[in-house]
Amino acid sequence: MSYTLDDCLIRGYIPIAIEINDQEEPQEILSLSFSKIRLSHIDRGSANKSSAPVRVGYDLATVKSV
Repeated sequence: MSYTLDDCLIRGYIPIAIEINDQEEPQEILSLSFSKIRLSHIDRGSANKSSAPVRVGYDLATVKSV
C-alpha cells in the first residue's frame, strides 16, 4: 500500500512524553497538510498472486475524486 500526497507540509509535531518500560515505546503525533491524496493498493489472493492495483484519490482544491 502506498500513499501519495501533493503539496504536503508538516503542520504540527508533538512528542508525547510517556513512562518508558518494557511494554511501551515512545510515541509522537505528526499532523500533515496537503492538497491531494492518492492511495494505491495491490491485493493478493489466497494463492498469493497479485491482482490489478486499486487506486483511489481525492483533490481537496477541486473537491473531486482523482
